[in-house]
Amino acid sequence: MDGKHEINDAILYSGNGILIENFKIINYKGNGIMGQAGNNFIIRNNWIIDSGVYGIFPQYGKNGLVEHNVLSKIADAAIYVGMCDNIDVLHNEVFDSVAGIEIENSRHCLVENNYVHNNTGGLLAFITPGLPIKTAFDIIFRNNFVVNNNHPNFGAPGSTVASIPPGTGILIMAADDVIVKNNITRCAF
Repeated sequence: MDGKHEINDAILYSGNGILIENFKIINYKGNGIMGQAGNNFIIRNNWIIDSGVYGIFPQYGKNGLVEHNVLSKIADAAIYVGMCDNIDVLHNEVFDSVAGIEIENSRHCLVENNYVHNNTGGLLAFITPGLPIKTAFDIIFRNNFVVNNNHPNFGAPGSTVASIPPGTGILIMAADDVIVKNNITRCAF
């Protein structure tokens, strides 16, 4: 799927029992794959390059799996889990983006065995004020390879990620009960 920098979103989903796999998504202005209140979803084996603001963006979802995707050149977050419950983000490669994997205002999320490199910031868990869901807790960052996340920040001015300094491996802000375990982190300048 080629948006030719003219189309906003490649795939939008909502509902229950969603499976999105084996797509090549390039050159969109908005998002590669975006979900609104999609439950029991699987997003896997996709290749997403230069899809605009977000690469994979489940929002208000429950019981999801994001695995074995490759994402790069995303202007905000390559994988952005927003206001979700029970999401596993496993075995993905994210690079050359502003934020690698971002868990925002979400609960019960596992981020494990991902290769997160050459972004501005690698792994992020935080609460953004003013959103309908006000909490972020029970988040696990485990067994990830988080290296060389010192890419210049090209986030939209005024956005939350625009303030991430290059060289940020793991950022936790205002989230509760976050476990960071057995990750390999390194930053080369």
